[in-house]
Amino acid sequence: MSSLVQQWLIRSLKLREEDAGRAVLLSSYFLLIIACYITTKSVRDSLFLKHIGSDQLPYVYILIALVAGVVSSLYTKVSSQISIRQLINTSSLIAIVCLFVFWWLLQFNWSWIFYALYVWVSIFGVIMASQGWLLAHYVFNPREAKRVFALIGAGGILGSILGGYLTQFGARWFGTEGLLLCCMAFVGSTLLILHGITKEEFNGEAEENLTRGKPAKVKPELGTTWHVIGMIRSSRHLTMLTVILGITVIVESFIDFELKVLSDQAFETTDDLTAFFGILFAYWGILSLFFQLFFTNRILQNFGVGISILFLPIALFGGSVILALVPSLMAVACLKISDGSFRYSIHKSGMELLYLPVPMKLKTQVKSFIDMVIDRAGRGIAGVILLFTSAWALSIQQLSMIVCGLLILWLFLAISIKREYLNSFRAALERKSIDPDLLRISISDSASLEAVINVLNSPDERQVVYALELLKDTVNSSVLNHLPPLLNHSSPRVRALALQLLASEPNLTLEGRVKNLLIDSDLSVRTEAVHFLCQGSESLVLDRIQGYLNSEDYSVLGAAIQCLAKYQRPAEALINERFVTNLMNVDGPQRQAARASAASALGLLTDFSPLQRYLTVLLQEPSTEVVRNAIQSAGQVRSQEVLPLLIYRLADRRLRSDARKALVAYGTKITSMLYDYLNDCSVPMAVRANIPKLLSEIGSQEAADTLMRSIDQTDQFLGYRVIKALNRIRMQHAGISFSKRSLDSLVVEEIRDYCRLGLMLQSERLRGESKHEGFDLLLQALHERTDKKLERIFCLLGLRYSSQDMVSAYNGIRSKKSYVRAGAIEFLDNLLLPDLKQLFLPLLEDVEVEAFVQKATQLVGFQPKSQASNLKDLIKGRDPWLKTIALYLVGQLRIKALADNVKACLHAEDPFVGQTALWSLERLNLS
Repeated sequence: MSSLVQQWLIRSLKLREEDAGRAVLLSSYFLLIIACYITTKSVRDSLFLKHIGSDQLPYVYILIALVAGVVSSLYTKVSSQISIRQLINTSSLIAIVCLFVFWWLLQFNWSWIFYALYVWVSIFGVIMASQGWLLAHYVFNPREAKRVFALIGAGGILGSILGGYLTQFGARWFGTEGLLLCCMAFVGSTLLILHGITKEEFNGEAEENLTRGKPAKVKPELGTTWHVIGMIRSSRHLTMLTVILGITVIVESFIDFELKVLSDQAFETTDDLTAFFGILFAYWGILSLFFQLFFTNRILQNFGVGISILFLPIALFGGSVILALVPSLMAVACLKISDGSFRYSIHKSGMELLYLPVPMKLKTQVKSFIDMVIDRAGRGIAGVILLFTSAWALSIQQLSMIVCGLLILWLFLAISIKREYLNSFRAALERKSIDPDLLRISISDSASLEAVINVLNSPDERQVVYALELLKDTVNSSVLNHLPPLLNHSSPRVRALALQLLASEPNLTLEGRVKNLLIDSDLSVRTEAVHFLCQGSESLVLDRIQGYLNSEDYSVLGAAIQCLAKYQRPAEALINERFVTNLMNVDGPQRQAARASAASALGLLTDFSPLQRYLTVLLQEPSTEVVRNAIQSAGQVRSQEVLPLLIYRLADRRLRSDARKALVAYGTKITSMLYDYLNDCSVPMAVRANIPKLLSEIGSQEAADTLMRSIDQTDQFLGYRVIKALNRIRMQHAGISFSKRSLDSLVVEEIRDYCRLGLMLQSERLRGESKHEGFDLLLQALHERTDKKLERIFCLLGLRYSSQDMVSAYNGIRSKKSYVRAGAIEFLDNLLLPDLKQLFLPLLEDVEVEAFVQKATQLVGFQPKSQASNLKDLIKGRDPWLKTIALYLVGQLRIKALADNVKACLHAEDPFVGQTALWSLERLNLS
């Protein structure tokens, strides 16, 4: 993309430089996909009408609903197994092949081909558009998405215009069937765009996300579907919303049917009919873009959600009345254009607002339910109704009257839902269930905006902060007028957020009040104050920032540095050798503040800057604040030289979170180093124990592989941390794979250890005739180790199967209620592989000592051992604590037969083991 186009996009659409390239590519992707869909849809409709006839449309509507159900089931199964990039590549290649096959088969004029093409185009359009938005969600994080999604959506609208005009002229140039070859080129071009999107120059994380991210949401199970239905029924807001969407689908199907009946009668040739559909979709796209650019935001801001969702049903009602009076092609064409232009502009934005107060988790489920169930069911119902109307030979006028009846119900619900929407919105604000970081639209609706602004007067600090977060993307005069009083709020978080919003349109009358906040006790407030005061032209901004960097007040200087970092302003010209050296040379009471500022400043420079040598010094400062700033800077520049210092800072509870966050920024390139530290016994345990969680937060395939290689730890605590980290990766990164063979081997080995510990614990020979208190300690330790071993087995099974299923099963096995335990075992019996369940389930079925001993003996061949043999096994084992207790008992009981085993422990790595072995050996020599 040329620099001129990129700069124009950045200025006119307020994009960031790092967003522009990806945004244009994705917008182009949508342009081609929608253009392809519009073209194939026009080809499909004209061929079907001319070769099959409009009287068969109701049947094909029902057929689409049935086939879509089967395809969606297969699609979700496949999509859950491969990455999003593989999914889109595969779908696109299949689409290209299908387009060519249909083009070739159409020359035979077989009837079934036209049915197949009609159904295929319907499913193709839904899948490709859905994949496009899924791709956008992987390429952009939530904050980026809100900046670029409007541009991406505009690409889709332009695609409908392009597809419409291509169809109009192409039908006469290449013939209707020849347009399918043009669509092949469109889909092929999207593969090149997909490759460009994942280039590292646009987004360093895109490649990893697209190759390892979860590709699609899995279709809900029946229980989940009924749960969602129950949630919808329990909410008047969701019930009315779902009914409106169902009516929308039915009305759309009726209008589509009317259009095709009248257009089929009006045009004699297939190419003329195709061209008509093309120009219809072109006008549809032009009007949709016009409304989106010039009316949608104004209507939402001035009239709110209650009015915005009335435009479409009112327009359709008026058009249907005209069609009932004058059943002409012009009337139904205007009706169809009104449907498309309002549906994908004003109406879509209004409907998105209606979802706003719905909690994000439920919103995802409800939208999935509507896409999979309501849409298909609506079209199927429309097909059935049209079959009855065809049997009764109803005319277009009579069909239009039926549509008018549905639209009256639609209007009634649309008017009524506003009250439920506001009630839900107030409740959502009170429970803070609207997630600011996941919003895809601005709160521009006047009613919603008023509800949020009212919360600013709340005495609850958390609610005020929450409201300010929601207002970040909707800053206008009505919002700004309510913010100045918050500059005196007791909460620094509120003051900082108010300053951040006010800085979007700086008011010179507030400059004096904001300058007073430069001495605020909170760094974030001072940072936002500097940002507010440094607005204007580029040269003016640099001059003002330079002035604050030269301040003798290091609290102001530090705020200026934080401002540069937060708002990504170029700092190379401001942060130089002299600046950093002067800060490093400050002594006296200001030394700590100066060095903290220097540490922050280093994060604004590149990794190759010679000034980064100071990071090593600053990371070893006694001041926590200085070290924290240095850690943050190290994470920003990803300096290789300071990695060992960062890793050792994991042991410091005060700095652990900062060190972990900085190390995560390094990504997968440090996993091999982390493996070395994790498995090095000379490294302090406080460091090693925090590496598994760090690897889980890196969350890559390399991190998972590193943890798998480190799973066999001698220290039980560390091994448990490794498995828990693996489970965390499994739950948060579904695209990461684990070797099933390795997991099965690990589980089998853990089950064998579980049997060994269980037999030792249950064996009466362990205690023998002795009543020594050391045995009580040993039995207690064995109980703890057995419980941990069982939990470890289920954690490993959670990597092989569903982690949530294994959590439920483990809780059931641990239950004291026999029926709950039995249910858990039955569940495992239906889930585990045969070899595994034959080995594991018998051990869980009986809690009686004799039964357990018998089954353990049968399954793994272990035999109950003598007291001395059990102690010998513990001494030769890998558990330091069990080994220490066993050595102690050998010394107390003076079991001289184990003297050689005791001697072998004299130089053990664990100091307690070595000291106990020495003590035990002295006891054995006394006898």
